[in-house]
Amino acid sequence: MNLRKIGVLGISLGLGFTLLPGLAIAAAKPSPSPSAVAQATADPTCVALQEITTGDTEVRKRIENRVLGSNNWNTDFLVPGNQPFRYFVAIITPENTATYEMSVNLRLPTGASEPAFSTRADVQAGVTFSIPFQSPTGRQPSVVNVRVGGVNGNVYTIGVAACP
Repeated sequence: MNLRKIGVLGISLGLGFTLLPGLAIAAAKPSPSPSAVAQATADPTCVALQEITTGDTEVRKRIENRVLGSNNWNTDFLVPGNQPFRYFVAIITPENTATYEMSVNLRLPTGASEPAFSTRADVQAGVTFSIPFQSPTGRQPSVVNVRVGGVNGNVYTIGVAACP
């Protein structure tokens, strides 16, 4: 997958968050390969995290805004405790051109949580976005919670990579 640099991290891109210095947010047309998480990170030592309930490294979801009960916007990825990670990369591929909301919260082993970033952006169907982020306090999370919402019925694929 050839990534096209669309911004330099460390500069606010008008998306509601500031990105990491020295890295880039990237967009690329999706590959037929199921390993978009590995391909979307520039660092070959990054590890694709597993979603907690399925064990999959990429999850395809349909946004459901429910009148009764809670929505299905949250997806949790387990962070292995056997090595420290400096930063993480959220990889999202929307199947619908629309406005999507995305936020990431890091759950710590102590039970506390901390916000990593939040944004709302208009995105194009079929374009994969890689968004690097890190713990604002430098603490190692045990779970990365990604919350993606928007128009009811829109579909996207999400994955998260952890990088040493």
